[in-house]
Amino acid sequence: MKENTMRSDSYACINMGETYTDLGRYEEAIKWYEKAIAIDAEDSYAYYCMGSSYRKLGNFSRALECLIKTIQINPDDGNAALEIGESYLSMGDCVSADEWFNGAIERYKKAVQEITDDDKLYANMANAYCKLQKEKEALEALKKAVNINPGNIDARTALGELKKMVEGNDSKKNEVKSSKNTETDVINEEKLRGFFSDSVEKSSSNTIYAGNESLSEIFAELDTFVGLNSVKKEVLTLINFIEVQNSRADLGLKTSPISYHLVFTGNPGTGKTTIAKMLGKIYKNLGILQNGTLVETDRSGLVGEKPGHSTEKVNKIADSAIGGILFIDDAVSLYDRKNDFAKEAISALVKKMDSEKNKFVLILAGQTAEMTNFMEMTPALSARFNRYIEFPDYTPDEMLRIFSKHCVELEYNLTEAAELKLRDLFKNVYATRDQAFGNAIFVRNVFEKTIEKQANRIVKFSKLTKEILTVIEADDIPGS
Repeated sequence: MKENTMRSDSYACINMGETYTDLGRYEEAIKWYEKAIAIDAEDSYAYYCMGSSYRKLGNFSRALECLIKTIQINPDDGNAALEIGESYLSMGDCVSADEWFNGAIERYKKAVQEITDDDKLYANMANAYCKLQKEKEALEALKKAVNINPGNIDARTALGELKKMVEGNDSKKNEVKSSKNTETDVINEEKLRGFFSDSVEKSSSNTIYAGNESLSEIFAELDTFVGLNSVKKEVLTLINFIEVQNSRADLGLKTSPISYHLVFTGNPGTGKTTIAKMLGKIYKNLGILQNGTLVETDRSGLVGEKPGHSTEKVNKIADSAIGGILFIDDAVSLYDRKNDFAKEAISALVKKMDSEKNKFVLILAGQTAEMTNFMEMTPALSARFNRYIEFPDYTPDEMLRIFSKHCVELEYNLTEAAELKLRDLFKNVYATRDQAFGNAIFVRNVFEKTIEKQANRIVKFSKLTKEILTVIEADDIPGS
């Protein structure tokens, strides 16, 4: 009885830690994982979660300590082996990284022999294969993940993108007909190593390239986004102001100085990254930015572990954003009164904004109340921002429209009863939401659970027709 109580207490601490992890508040998450370990020193999952959090903070040495402890307790943990490989890779030790990626694959192979219907095991295996530049093996693993669970949208997307990459590589190899050491192949191998966004965690940085759309095409795309009406108005106001100032300059009139840097506030899943991507296209179109590239990062991509390391990381990632936008998610996590390396990162960021003025745009994003406090506590940084855009939570009707868009994209149809049930679900969730509410992320999770329930319902049918495969009924909605 005592052992069961201890395990229950440990699980409760881990659950709290995972909640803070989902919010990007890794330091608070670590405190809860430490409490779980204090209750049960042999809880391998608590060590794994803590190691993963340390890795997201960029503290790779502590991450390795926790993750290796996980392996010591549970030698078959493939996810821990994969994260160890990722940690070594981030530290520049490719030899050790590859050893652990291979070790992760062997563990996943063993696991899928015992658990044959776990799509996530195959998706993680594909991740490890990508790190080793083994695209064919990665493709096979992803195919198995999708066959097991067609509702695994991440795996399906990765499969499609990886197919394109492999086809492109094969085409280039046929054209060049050169040895494996050509520059083209080296570039492709590096791209493949970084291709698969971690199944275990979010990458510390990500780059999205802007297209060559006209302003009218960009506005048309903006109009297709569900909700965000107040955000769209703010963006249009900014564009109008920029165009008028440009027209005044063309006629030799005095102009008002414009700061293109922005602060985005609001709960998770409200479209902040999407709008940042659109702004990259807009700024490129208006001639403000050279390429409009969006470079995403968070604390782990900016804060180092020793003096000078944070400056080095900030300069490196800011340089990669020259000509585009540097988007820092959960920017409030940069502020840490007790961490000199975090202070160094903020200072380096301010210096970079001044030394590379008008060469890149910085967008800081985070939850409203926390970002307000963050800007108040970092006056040197806040002085360089004068435009704030608030991203409101999606209403129940907007959440239903987002869900319906997922249905259209993947060829599903809602029955009237299913739509009514969804509407009630979204109304209840909206009425009880807090600052952790996931908005579009929550809707996507509901959609994925819905099609999983639909699959469980129809798999018993002797014959699966197109109608059976595409119809979502009320019983398929979570909570049924």
